[in-house]
Amino acid sequence: MANGIKFSFATIMVEHYIDLIVLALICLVLYMMGHNTIGTMVLIATFAATVVLLTIVTMRWDNITKNTVLWFAEIFNPRIELNLLGLIWTFVSIFKKLISSISKTRVIFSTGVMWMLYMLSYWCFAESLQSQGVQIRLRDVVDIFFNRSSVIGGQFYEYGGSLLTIVAFTSAYALIPLLLIYFASYIYGGEKTDVTEQSTIHGSVIPHVNSFDALVFLETFFKGNLGGAYLKGFLEVNRDVSILEDHSAGSNAVTLLCTNGIRTFYRKFAIGTDGEKLYQQILWLQDHDQIIPLPQIIGVKKESAYCSYDMEYHEDALNFFTYIHTHTVDGSWYILKRTLDDMRCCFYHFGEFASPSIIKEYIEKKATRNIHLIKNAPSLSDILRYEDVYINGIRYDNLCKFEPFFSPDCLLEVFLNSPVSDIHGDLTIENIICYKDGYYLIDPNTGNILDCPYLDMGKLFQSLHGGYEFLMRVHDVSVKGNQIDFTYMRSSVYDALYQRLCQYIVDTYGEQVLKQVYYHELIHWLRLMPYKFSHLGDKAIIFYAGMMIVLNDMNKNGYL
Repeated sequence: MANGIKFSFATIMVEHYIDLIVLALICLVLYMMGHNTIGTMVLIATFAATVVLLTIVTMRWDNITKNTVLWFAEIFNPRIELNLLGLIWTFVSIFKKLISSISKTRVIFSTGVMWMLYMLSYWCFAESLQSQGVQIRLRDVVDIFFNRSSVIGGQFYEYGGSLLTIVAFTSAYALIPLLLIYFASYIYGGEKTDVTEQSTIHGSVIPHVNSFDALVFLETFFKGNLGGAYLKGFLEVNRDVSILEDHSAGSNAVTLLCTNGIRTFYRKFAIGTDGEKLYQQILWLQDHDQIIPLPQIIGVKKESAYCSYDMEYHEDALNFFTYIHTHTVDGSWYILKRTLDDMRCCFYHFGEFASPSIIKEYIEKKATRNIHLIKNAPSLSDILRYEDVYINGIRYDNLCKFEPFFSPDCLLEVFLNSPVSDIHGDLTIENIICYKDGYYLIDPNTGNILDCPYLDMGKLFQSLHGGYEFLMRVHDVSVKGNQIDFTYMRSSVYDALYQRLCQYIVDTYGEQVLKQVYYHELIHWLRLMPYKFSHLGDKAIIFYAGMMIVLNDMNKNGYL
């Protein structure tokens, strides 16, 4: 049972599916030969129902079927829901793989041989009982093992004095092979296949160790949000590991804390066209590892369907979000200021400025297009009709009030004279990793168009000002008219670090740069929303609410 109950039970179900076909045929043959095989019709009816069920679930494995399964599973508590979804998903995966990849001729031949050996064994068993004076036939042996009416009814007890002999022989016949196999497993135990390797041969075991992450994965799949190409790529990339934690954020790439049984490491991967973007990130890390602290890459895979790389894991390492909430404000500010100083002294350059064409491209692709997508998002169609919105009982101006500030002319004026340099591109709080000897940065983004150092600081604002990491921890939201309500917990440590960061930017770069940083933060929110629409559906309104809070605060403090 090294592969887990759901996988093992699913394989048993598939095996019995084939056995039902054979048993139905055997009982039907015996029935046609005049033998009174009681229960034949029940068996055939069971077989027919199984075929119908498997045909519906497996051959029509579309979103309607998935949503129906999910609707039924969500009736129960999360533990039962996880087991139901996991069992059905694993079973269908195995069943479809059998249909698509295993030779039909081989299955028919091996099944036929197996049942011929079964029948030969039953015949030998009947002969051994007859040698003890028991009047029993092959048909009677089949009845003992497969026809419950032979036990419930009276015919089983018609053997009279031979009953104890039958019970003893039957028990030995059933138990001795099991005991032999059990002891043989110890003799050949050194040749066992590794649990992870064995579990991935079939491509059907969910690699998540954490039950919450596994349930999120399954719910996403049954909602139809995981395409076949992504699912196949996900299982292929992680076929050699178990997933301990999911550290993915707001991008199409996935970051996982994994183990292969020997070492623990971070794995980041992307499927399809996003794999090429991830490969550019790998090249960036390799090109800049002597300039600023970056993770050590211990493995890279680039295939046509996906790209992935593994990063070294430090046992004493903490992402900065966790560090902030387990250390003092002064200690956290020391790490953040050290990061910003290192970037300014060793990484950023301020001798070159962006051309107007680059700035216009940045505005068009990162702002204007995303505003259009937000205004046409089905999940926001109702809330956008209002001029104001109430978020957790507090009134805020809605998006329509701020549209003049999103005009290309307004944004062009803000971003003029932007210095261009090497930047990290995704300098969020959770992309700063702290450990006893210092810190390092993970997950750079090379697709920003306008590579301005102030863009990095805008990412820090998205965390400390907008509370992005806290919004990521919100799971439930209620929307009624223009009222959005959800449980939002924001720490005072974030507020203290945000104030220090603002003062640092003013002291180091000037007040005008602070305004640019705010606008970069705003564009980060605009870039985030389409991703949330595609991955969270109606729950994306949580991040829309976060963006409205940021916009209103910028307006209140005179930065719009």
